[in-house]
Amino acid sequence: MTESGDALDRMSSVMSTAEAVAVAHAIGVRGWFLRGEAGTAGDLVECLAGTAAKDSPEDLARLRRYLEQVVPRKRGRHWKSVHDARHQLPG
Repeated sequence: MTESGDALDRMSSVMSTAEAVAVAHAIGVRGWFLRGEAGTAGDLVECLAGTAAKDSPEDLARLRRYLEQVVPRKRGRHWKSVHDARHQLPG
């Protein structure tokens, strides 16, 4: 459920602590070795896409809906960056 009470589709799998650490590490590595800077929101979206799609292709669609419907309502420049990077999801 969102803060406003809207229902969200649940992902079919849960990200383990190890997967979360791997995603965070991949974001940092991509940023540093590809551009010589910190990871970006685009790196986050692309790394989450790989994790979301590993068990169910439908989870990628659920992640897309989250980025398009929920993230724009969140405040802060980091959330805006994540929303702006949603186009980097495959499919």
